[in-house]
Amino acid sequence: MRLLAFLAVLVSSLFLWSGIGSAEIVQGKVIGIDPNQKSLTLNRMDAATGQPEQVQLAIDSETQFQGGIDSLSSLKVGDEISVEADQNFVTRQWKANIIQKGNEVPKAAQPAGNY
Repeated sequence: MRLLAFLAVLVSSLFLWSGIGSAEIVQGKVIGIDPNQKSLTLNRMDAATGQPEQVQLAIDSETQFQGGIDSLSSLKVGDEISVEADQNFVTRQWKANIIQKGNEVPKAAQPAGNY
């Protein structure tokens, strides 16, 4: 019985872990910033439909800022930004990894330490 419960937890954990997708570049115009929820909302064109869509991105302590911005408070509504972000395939929520002003693709995060 314990083995069955352990296997159920293990399979569930693997399913949830596999929900995180690979990094994707999201580009658009900032239409909303919520410092309390640590999120921002972009308007972008959906590549499949050609229609505008809103994308909400979560910001956390691991989010990096580049290209003349150093925090969420450096952004304002109307800014054009590019974001390297992950979308969880299960929850459909986006998490911002790197945010940069403009349409330039963000540079990949540099590992810490001297190499």
